[in-house]
Amino acid sequence: MAHDCFWAYHPAKAYARELYLQDEIGADFTIDEAGSNDARARYLTEHAADTEAARERERARRERKVAKQADDKPSGEQHQRRGGGR
Repeated sequence: MAHDCFWAYHPAKAYARELYLQDEIGADFTIDEAGSNDARARYLTEHAADTEAARERERARRERKVAKQADDKPSGEQHQRRGGGR
C-alpha cells in the first residue's frame, strides 16, 4: 500500500484488506491507487470464487470479533462478584 501499487501486484491481498478496513473505517472504504478501480473490477470478474471466499473469511472474522467483545464484557452478575467479593 505504501508504494501505490497494491492492486497492481497483489489484488487478492488488496481486496481482503479493503474488506477488513471497511469494517474498521467504513463500508465505502476502498484502497485508491492509480488504476485501482480497473484492477478491482478485473479481479472481481476474473476471480469470483476467490472473492466469495475472501468475503466469507471476513464475515467469519467479524463474527469472531463480535463474540470476543461480548465475552470480554462482564455481565452484571460477574461484575458484582469481581467488585464486591461477596
